[in-house]
Amino acid sequence: MYPKLKYLYSLSAVIACLLSACDSDMPGTSDMDKNTEVSFATSGLSRASETPPFDRFAVYGDMKFPVDDNTAPLVIFDNKEVEYRNGSWTYTGVQYWYLKHEHSFIAVSPVSVVDPAVNPQYSNSRLSFTYTIPAIDGIIENKDDVSDIFVATHRRLYVSGNDPVTLKFRHIMSLVNIALALDDDLMKNDEFVLINKLELSGIKTKAEFNILPSAILSNNRTDDNVVEVSEQEGDAKLTINFDTPLKIINKGKPVSIFANDDALIMLPQVFAADSKAKIVFTYTVNGDTEAPKAISLSFRDMKWELGKSYTYQGSFEIDKAQVQLQKMGIADWTTEQLDSEAVSD
Repeated sequence: MYPKLKYLYSLSAVIACLLSACDSDMPGTSDMDKNTEVSFATSGLSRASETPPFDRFAVYGDMKFPVDDNTAPLVIFDNKEVEYRNGSWTYTGVQYWYLKHEHSFIAVSPVSVVDPAVNPQYSNSRLSFTYTIPAIDGIIENKDDVSDIFVATHRRLYVSGNDPVTLKFRHIMSLVNIALALDDDLMKNDEFVLINKLELSGIKTKAEFNILPSAILSNNRTDDNVVEVSEQEGDAKLTINFDTPLKIINKGKPVSIFANDDALIMLPQVFAADSKAKIVFTYTVNGDTEAPKAISLSFRDMKWELGKSYTYQGSFEIDKAQVQLQKMGIADWTTEQLDSEAVSD
């Protein structure tokens, strides 16, 4: 069992006819604002910058009287797909706001992570789902098979107005990059190494996510939420062979292993003091393919939190076994970074 990671993020349909047999359990039609449909918009996310393009998401939602603490909310959206078409976000059917009811929404993209086949659970405004990184016999064949996952929430006490539910999507995976420098006093400054391969091992491939919109404290609405990550499992390996070896010149600047828009997307996880998780880099000196060498970077006593971007900067010497970690940059993995295709150092 691995530690549970818990995060609090602060961020500045007609159904009556379907439930006519349960009139005593739901609001009357007089409480429905039939002139105001529930609509959706997004904020802070460039759809075009995503791969695949961010053009749809799945939404869950429910509503209740705020004073009905012992009454389960009435579900109004259950894995409803919302698609970007003709300049706006649309969904099939129509759902209206209910006056003086508290409405809660959770949106997830890509929709595949909450496919019914993986049995997502939505109850009392909380969404739970398990994400498993595609792997065969513990081998991740392609790093790009790992999905970047976005989540947004909104909770509102509806009293009036027709403004849309503006969803402020945030990452719930972790972004990892490495920058290496060669610092060997026995080598000349113009000598170099070529990194041909990396092997990442000991990483988790499965985790459960639980998302809950925060309680409303003021202004009748909030986009804050609590996200928990638990039940991390797996022990996988990822191997990347570089078609063009990465050249690192002795006493030169650190070289990023991945391009800014192509870093590793990983599950949030905690590495124990005895963790065997590491990256092993295979390299040659001055292009000598007859004598490949290896250097490793250990992740012991480290952690990857959701929505964080990590850049490990270290140096190494020839014939040494370990990378000397000099700096670990940690920043919020924001949609603005994606828009500008920048990864924080």
